[in-house]
Amino acid sequence: MTPTASQKPSALPSRNHSTPARMARSRLTILSCFAALLLLQVACTPMFVSDFENDPVGSGPLYDVPGSPVGDTITGNDGSGDIIAHAWQPIEGLQSLKLFGPVIDNQSPFVYFNTTVNTDQSRPMYFIWKGRIDDGVTVNANVMAIDEALLRLQFYNGSVYVNSLKKGSYTTGTVHTVFISLSPDSDTYSVSMFGGADLGGPVTGSLENPDEFPHPHLSLMLELLEADYFDTYTVDSVNISRLNSPKAQSRSISKYRIPKEFREITSQIIAETLRYPNGEERVIEAVRALDDWDDESLRRMLKEATRNGTLSPEEAAWLEEILRL
Repeated sequence: MTPTASQKPSALPSRNHSTPARMARSRLTILSCFAALLLLQVACTPMFVSDFENDPVGSGPLYDVPGSPVGDTITGNDGSGDIIAHAWQPIEGLQSLKLFGPVIDNQSPFVYFNTTVNTDQSRPMYFIWKGRIDDGVTVNANVMAIDEALLRLQFYNGSVYVNSLKKGSYTTGTVHTVFISLSPDSDTYSVSMFGGADLGGPVTGSLENPDEFPHPHLSLMLELLEADYFDTYTVDSVNISRLNSPKAQSRSISKYRIPKEFREITSQIIAETLRYPNGEERVIEAVRALDDWDDESLRRMLKEATRNGTLSPEEAAWLEEILRL
């Protein structure tokens, strides 16, 4: 049995030697990560975006999220702990959002990242964020349609659970990236994790409460379920997006000076992703088309993507580190 909890929201004021199999997995990981980042930037409409850089340091996040899109909000409750924008050991930039313990008498700190109104509910939805969990902390991460959970993740005692089933592992103190996709056509989900968390590949399945999806307002809810004093779950770079139509994707891709070979394979990846529910398997096959690229070519591609702004320096450095595995 894994811990559970339920509350209502309110407004908040060393390099290792690798086996060939591991190198192949790492290669697919970096290409999949790069494809996912490009997918969010060139093929999606943002529904919620926050890196918490504009929130007042030492205070709770602002209810109205600064910048684009308009209408996304943050709500939650401190419980017996605290939720604040903090400059201590940020994941990216100058500060991150931190959920602090302790959790006493089930008074869990929790936060909802709420999308602006989704005007095209026929399109897939993507959720991505970066997190870092302290030792001894248990975290729930749920995709919500108002009060109903569509997908439940839990980080507990070194293991990752998806809808109460143990599916992977995580390392405390190490940054992980979570990538979730929801398909309204099939009421299915896909979850991938990189960095300090590993599911062994995409985990797929049927949504809980499918009658609630699609929905004009979706949320990502993070809850600190178990934590002692000063224990934290740190979160950064939260992005909830809607996949655009193929025509809109084509217009967006043309704005980026992506190397020709990668632009072609990225277009293929985007097209294959639309063919849900087998999208994840098809994406992997599309990515394999780049498998004969040597590491130096991939590094040059990362450098070019950083130079033209497709990737931030932090993202490029993270992917570069994956190449070294």
